[in-house]
Amino acid sequence: MKGLPAKQFANNIKSYLVERPLDERHASALWRYGVAALYVAIAFGIRFALSPLVGSKAVFILFIPAIIIIAWRAGLGPALFASISAFFLANYFFIAPAGTWSKHYAAESVAGITYIFTAFAAAWWASALRSERKRVIAKANESMEQAKVLQRELKRRQQAEEQLATHAQKLRLSIDTIPTMAWIILPDGTMEFINQRWLAYSGLSLEQALEQPTRTVHPDDLPRALEKWSVNNVSGDPYEDEMRLRRADGEYRWFLIRTVPLRDEHGTVIRWYGTSTDIQDRKLAEKALRETQAVLARVARSTVVGELTASIAHEVNQPLAAVVTNAGAALRWLDGQPPNLNETREALQRIVRDGNRASEVILRIRALLKNDAPIKTQINLGETIAEIIALTETEAQRRQVSVQTQMASDLPRVTADRVQLQQVLMNLTMNALDALSEVIDRSRILTIEVEMDSPNTVLVAVHDTGIGIDPERMKQIFEPFHTTKTHGLGLGLSISRSIIE
Repeated sequence: MKGLPAKQFANNIKSYLVERPLDERHASALWRYGVAALYVAIAFGIRFALSPLVGSKAVFILFIPAIIIIAWRAGLGPALFASISAFFLANYFFIAPAGTWSKHYAAESVAGITYIFTAFAAAWWASALRSERKRVIAKANESMEQAKVLQRELKRRQQAEEQLATHAQKLRLSIDTIPTMAWIILPDGTMEFINQRWLAYSGLSLEQALEQPTRTVHPDDLPRALEKWSVNNVSGDPYEDEMRLRRADGEYRWFLIRTVPLRDEHGTVIRWYGTSTDIQDRKLAEKALRETQAVLARVARSTVVGELTASIAHEVNQPLAAVVTNAGAALRWLDGQPPNLNETREALQRIVRDGNRASEVILRIRALLKNDAPIKTQINLGETIAEIIALTETEAQRRQVSVQTQMASDLPRVTADRVQLQQVLMNLTMNALDALSEVIDRSRILTIEVEMDSPNTVLVAVHDTGIGIDPERMKQIFEPFHTTKTHGLGLGLSISRSIIE
């Protein structure tokens, strides 16, 4: 207490003894009963100081407030203890003769009994108020705690909502600025979301785009797109498609459409997420590449025909020579006496046959050089291979190569472009003949094999007994302008592969 001002000390005592509940500060019974004894002592001291003025009157009255305070601050037990202690102290010190147990105690019995009842009632009342006060305070504290918890929860939710709104705004900004058109569609075909880039491309308002999601699709592509959407919507599989979409200025551009499903916990598709990526430039590049390949294919065909000039001359020369021979024989048969009309007729028939054969050779050469667009028809592979063998027969004989064929029985007709197929077979055959020209230690054999690879596929393979290809070159043989020949362009295998693909 040293150095502590008197006023501050008094305030501390007041807060310590009056304002704060003792059982909340010190829960021990010894402390609470000690405080009760202190309040009784204080009341006793005040009554003792007033004894010269009041004598033996009003013996118990000062103890009642003390008992009420004790019951309020320390509880019912200490208050009852203080009531009994005050009763005996008052009898001993304030009822005459003071300092002894008076034999006239009965005279004060009414006052004593009244005091006891009053003290007990006051103690019970104050204790009840104390309990009610504690209950009210506890309930208030509980309400305040609940209010604090609710306030914290509301604040947390508010912060979460603000963060969610911020994240949603950032996500929307990201989706609107990505370099592709994004959208969400429900399984019933209702458009749920379209990003800003899609709206900017189409020139439609959000309401127009959501109400009529297919209005920008090219009329020629719409039936196929709807059919594909219906199939995949039922199967639930992701899919890709290409279609033309109208721009705000009316121009149609090609787009790659990709969609993936979002499923719930039961596996049911609840949304489709999709993107539309502009591939117009790629489409134009593919078209230009096809046109370039067509030009290169014609150059390659012309080159092959140039290499086969001797064979072509032989093919045409043979039927023309036969025509001349048969024509001379027919003239001789006609000059006979009498003319031999039967022999003449047979000679003329051979002339017609050989003329048609020469015409067929020319037609095959023209077809090979023709720059028409691919036309797929039903083709007999055996006939096509026979034509290629006929065109390369002289070249094979010059290089002393034996050409053989292995054809499976009951081969079906195939769907392909006849000229392109001839070009592939011609290229493979000429490559084989070139490779076999270097063989000196074994037979030079070229085999064309045809067999069923599957119920719907026919496999054509060209084999030769040459030295083969260096494994290091195998990775490059299909690259344009890569060749192992001194006289080659390096285009044959590249074009052949493009045709087959």
